[in-house]
Amino acid sequence: MNPERLVFTDTPAFIPVPAALQHRKVEVILWPLDDEPVPEVNPAAAWSDFFNQFSRQVDDATPCAREELYADRLR
Repeated sequence: MNPERLVFTDTPAFIPVPAALQHRKVEVILWPLDDEPVPEVNPAAAWSDFFNQFSRQVDDATPCAREELYADRLR
């Protein structure tokens, strides 16, 4: 067994997996090496921001009926 240790000074959103460990049964442990407090996130605000990103209301201020949004799927 040859374990691979990766240390990131600034963790990316996605962590690359070394080629030698791809398509194998592995264990991944994420262990923070600093004691900085994690900023608190208001779940309601986070959900609202997420919803607003994908809401039709953001791109187009004119409201429409739900059937109009899914007209192509209802045919």
